[in-house]
Amino acid sequence: MEELSEKDIREKLQQLFAISRIVFWYDPGEDFKDTVEELVPTDVQVLHLTDRNAFRTKIQLEHEDTTGKYLVYAPFAKPDVRENHLEDTLLYSKEFYADQLSYFMANARIPVRLRPAVEKLRPFLFGPQNRSNKKLRGEAAKRREDFLERARDFDWMTAEDKVLYRVAICTLVEARNTTVDDLFYGLFAGSEEEMNNRMDAIRRFSLETVLWDLCRERFGYEEANPTLDRFILSLFAVTTFRDHLDKLPKKWNLFATAGLKNRVNNCSVLLDNMMNHVLYQDRFDSLSQKAALDLDAVHVLGKLPLSYFLSIASFACLDELFIQWVNDRLVGLDTQAEMEGLSLEQVCQKRLSLHFGEKFRAEYTMLLAGKKLLELQNYAPRNTLQELTDSYCQNDWQADMEYRHFVTAYDAVEGERAGQFDALRNMILNLYQNVFLEPLLLHWNEAYREAYQREVASFQKNFYQDEVAPVKEKVAVLISDAFRLEAARELAEKFRNDENCTVEEKVRMAPMPSVTFLGMAELLPHDSLELAHETSPKVFLDGKPCISTNQREKILQAWNPHSAAIDYDSLLALKATELRNFSAGKEVIYIYHNRIDATGEALKTESSVFQAVQQTIEELFRLVKRLSRTGNIYRFLVTADHGFLYTRGKLQEADKLEVGDAGSIWMKDRRFLLTDRPVEREGVYSIPLGKVLDNQDDRYLVLAKGMSVFKASGGMNYVHGGSSPQELLVPCLFISTKRGVVDTEDAKVTLINQIRKISNYHVKLSFYQNQPVSDVVKAATYKIHFETGSGELISNEPLYRAESRAAKQGDRVFTLEFDLQKRNYDANQRYYLKIINARTEKEIDSREVLLDLPEMEY
Repeated sequence: MEELSEKDIREKLQQLFAISRIVFWYDPGEDFKDTVEELVPTDVQVLHLTDRNAFRTKIQLEHEDTTGKYLVYAPFAKPDVRENHLEDTLLYSKEFYADQLSYFMANARIPVRLRPAVEKLRPFLFGPQNRSNKKLRGEAAKRREDFLERARDFDWMTAEDKVLYRVAICTLVEARNTTVDDLFYGLFAGSEEEMNNRMDAIRRFSLETVLWDLCRERFGYEEANPTLDRFILSLFAVTTFRDHLDKLPKKWNLFATAGLKNRVNNCSVLLDNMMNHVLYQDRFDSLSQKAALDLDAVHVLGKLPLSYFLSIASFACLDELFIQWVNDRLVGLDTQAEMEGLSLEQVCQKRLSLHFGEKFRAEYTMLLAGKKLLELQNYAPRNTLQELTDSYCQNDWQADMEYRHFVTAYDAVEGERAGQFDALRNMILNLYQNVFLEPLLLHWNEAYREAYQREVASFQKNFYQDEVAPVKEKVAVLISDAFRLEAARELAEKFRNDENCTVEEKVRMAPMPSVTFLGMAELLPHDSLELAHETSPKVFLDGKPCISTNQREKILQAWNPHSAAIDYDSLLALKATELRNFSAGKEVIYIYHNRIDATGEALKTESSVFQAVQQTIEELFRLVKRLSRTGNIYRFLVTADHGFLYTRGKLQEADKLEVGDAGSIWMKDRRFLLTDRPVEREGVYSIPLGKVLDNQDDRYLVLAKGMSVFKASGGMNYVHGGSSPQELLVPCLFISTKRGVVDTEDAKVTLINQIRKISNYHVKLSFYQNQPVSDVVKAATYKIHFETGSGELISNEPLYRAESRAAKQGDRVFTLEFDLQKRNYDANQRYYLKIINARTEKEIDSREVLLDLPEMEY
């Protein structure tokens, strides 16, 4: 905005008098004192205001002449509202300014008493005096508009000069709001180069002193030659030791002055809110990484008790130290170790909930699984087949699940970090293989050899008659190849946490050998089963082949004409309308899924079989939900043809069996042989195939004992076909879903504590997640903080992810810690605890609190 020319002034006055009969013109520089009469329209009278005639002017304007047009010209600055006798007249009149600064102040509603402060901001607001530099003046115009937008939120009648300067700095750093903390979030945001550029702009407009004054007042940072780098290091130093300021290492003392220690809550609030803000998290990580290097945090903190930092998340290296500490305890078999009363599991869970927890989720998951597997050290398997079956279905299956979790998490640990867990990995692989799996399998083999005809669990051959035929409405049977019991238990838990679903679990005994062609056949309806006397596996049900999906569909339709069979990929490709048409009129639908076995059987991918298991769990869950919503199917059976064994460690040569003299071999696989006579030698045992299949087959099934395998093609780590609970005990989940679509909603959280008065700057509060996360209740993230009645943030703002699926209410309770900014609070002002949905920005709870805190000395 340029200074107005005489022509501009005449035109502007003409416009103002067209809509108002009284116009005020305050001219503190007396620039137009001698020429004002020449600038007004001819029908306007000029009243020259002095410091003595305000009352006389008021009488003339409001009593003596109520129709004439007047320009009230004052060769001085506009008085404060409390001293201006003409203020009420101004309210229904217009005001004119001939200089850009006055126009700006009027627009921003900044009082005259702040004019000297605004004068200092002239280069910031209007750019260089040289009118030819259009780029710089354009940039100034943008700053000015931004400043005006921010300035309108303030009550300038009571504001101080420093508030003006703070708003100017917030404009320069593009802060989202104008609080001190938001100023620094804006300054720190972006890259290192962008931060330095913003700092250069602050210096260019002579606002650096204001910035350092803010640092001193809010955070206690004060140095003879302050720098942004040292300020950042000071923030991280005191925040890291906020709970143990007396334990600060000597190397960090120069970054933690008495002033900073006195304002440690404000420092931690600044960093905590930055690390938890979706816009600033990445930048926080960059600042943290640089600060850790500059402060030599790894070595400095590594020499101190880790318990000091249990709740501290300022550096990623702290999690590395905690991970190493837990790892060392596990390797040393000190599984009962505690830290500050927390068990190893609780330490891992607490660190997972902090800022860098997600970055190290694989490591913590691996440690949690490793801890549970170490409890197998005194494992002793049962003896009879019934006892072994019951024990596995009740408890032992968890060892297989935790082993899967351990291996999957270990595989997910990135790069060189995995090397630190080699000792633990070797321990776990050895423990699982030699202490749990091998003894269990040997006991199972002996028991199965004696009692394989005894029905210790329902036989798979009766699946259709027992589970499918009795269902009186449309049912989808999801058969996932090699989907073993432990994975099904995890899937069942997902459905159990969904309030739209109910789950019933059963276990069935797969046939021997535990292979796909036989297991898939037994899941179909039939009276008789025959395994052809050929080297290639051919099964006939009531004389009909059943290898392909089409052949299986024909068998199903022979028992129920309203049946269908389809593979998972084909079903997935159907559009919604096609899916509804496909399911219409059907009573039984068999759906074949094959991710686990396809991955495990291929030598190149068998090491990824556990990842395939996790993917299968997710795919089956989504499939049930889709069929329920789109396919009008509400009853489901999830089962498998067989299970599998998988170990990551290499098999010993002694575990690889030669076929030897077995007579005529009809079929050879890694876990079994099909021969014309029994084989009795070390490492194997034989049972009549006819008795296993309940037919007249005269061949024998030769089975490898324990974890042994016959030398054959393919991988040796992923195997099935033999006799073990992992291969033979297959799941049967009966899932019911509610009819109709239920709209999803965010999981909500509620404050448990009844807080009315807070008398400590550090506050711990307990919250409760109202419902478990399910298919209709989505996980949600909440921002929780304290603020003033005007909306100013006065505490850290932890982000809490409400994602618990726990059915028990007590398991959905959590505690958060808040640090209130150290300053004097007005007992007559209102303060609030706010819970805000981070995605929608919708406030879901607000509690008014009284802050009865000790007064601060400055």
